[in-house]
Amino acid sequence: IPIRLRGTSFDSYREGRWSRTHSSGEPVRPQGEDHLVHRPRKLDDDVFEIILDPMEEAVLFLPSGTVSVQIPPTIRAGRRVPRKVMRKPGHDFRYHGTVEGPLTYKAYVGKELLGISEALSEELRQSYVEVPPDYEDVALLAQQVAGEMTDPSAQAQSIERFLRSSMRYTLDQPDTRGKDPLHVFLFDAKAGHCEYFSTAMAIMMRSLGVPARNVTGFVGADFNPYGNYYAVRN
Repeated sequence: IPIRLRGTSFDSYREGRWSRTHSSGEPVRPQGEDHLVHRPRKLDDDVFEIILDPMEEAVLFLPSGTVSVQIPPTIRAGRRVPRKVMRKPGHDFRYHGTVEGPLTYKAYVGKELLGISEALSEELRQSYVEVPPDYEDVALLAQQVAGEMTDPSAQAQSIERFLRSSMRYTLDQPDTRGKDPLHVFLFDAKAGHCEYFSTAMAIMMRSLGVPARNVTGFVGADFNPYGNYYAVRN
């Protein structure tokens, strides 16, 4: 199934690297065993039970349209204590505390939120359109690809088609010594791994004045008929 599980997003691109602007975030309001991302869950919401193998960062990977998350509490001195979940800019959700072994949690997805863009403050909007200096040729390429289009969705689809048709996916690292890696990808090698594609997409959209971020996560899942679950691979 073509499911997308969204994790961390990065908002700042400098010297060929993405990073996150530090933010303490805000707590996601608990309601019983649930944490309300948008609203309390309803009976007709889709339910995803996610078993997350241990990772270096305490990120919750969530499908699009998640309205509420049910995450197990921590155990302190034999008592169940609700686990704190923090929401940070960029739709970034993280849990507090450590876990022993896989973390199992449930995400409730509301159909009315699928495909709905998140609201942005003016401060975040300005941050999400920042482009490094000396990227005029990247901006010119984005304008050539987008042509007369002004709708952000149409611009995004046009750039995506361009990257799919003009660039080649490879795990072989192009030689970027002494050069800007995005320029090497777009104008020299015209080949690279997934981060080159996502970086090109984000920076080209930003150069058109459309807020964009580089987002990590998982896409796609294979059904395991023996265990009756979908396996999402690294």
